Amino acid sequence: MNDRHGELASAVAKGHMGTVRSIVDSKADVNPQLSTAQSDASTIYFDFTDADRPINPEEETLAAMKSQHFSLPMLAAAFGHSEIMEILIEAQATLENQDNDGRTALIIASSRSHLQIVRIMIEHKVNLETKDESYATALHAAAANGSMEVVKALVEANADVHSRNEWEWPPLMLAASCGNNQVIGALLDAKADVEARDRREMTALMIAARGGHTAVLELLIEA
Repeated sequence: MNDRHGELASAVAKGHMGTVRSIVDSKADVNPQLSTAQSDASTIYFDFTDADRPINPEEETLAAMKSQHFSLPMLAAAFGHSEIMEILIEAQATLENQDNDGRTALIIASSRSHLQIVRIMIEHKVNLETKDESYATALHAAAANGSMEVVKALVEANADVHSRNEWEWPPLMLAASCGNNQVIGALLDAKADVEARDRREMTALMIAARGGHTAVLELLIEA
């Protein structure tokens, strides 16, 4: 990644729309080849899907791009910069790239509850069913994060509510394990299968019971 790409990446992460626009208008490459090789900075591993962890663009942006194969749209998605995402899309940035963990910009945005980013990507017809290394889709990420609005946006765009992750969990089971009754309700409205079983023969009802999530139990029993 050259200095120009580094400047653009930093501006994307920090939300400096004017700088992003200026660099993009100068015909900078919005799809730089990002190195997956180890570098001095690659020991800083940042999980952009950890919604509780604060993000420090100064310290972590370029390290993440170099060591985790992040794209510019992934950065915009992680930081929730919807207007910058629009600029990148207008400049023909690739939206379907996956990082070292298989996450796309949509999965990252869904995991951080960035609804406007999710809506933009749905509008541009990204693949809703791409799976990361754990076989989780954007809908799994949103359900695990308890983001009802993102879940609703995805299911309204026909995301598969029956898709299974590596534990054979559909999104409903993730929502049950987290005790989020609003997400459960949205998934049930989308015809999620209450009787589905994982590889240990557990159902969403069993998972909710194990977690002591009374409100979720009531919803699942009534479904």
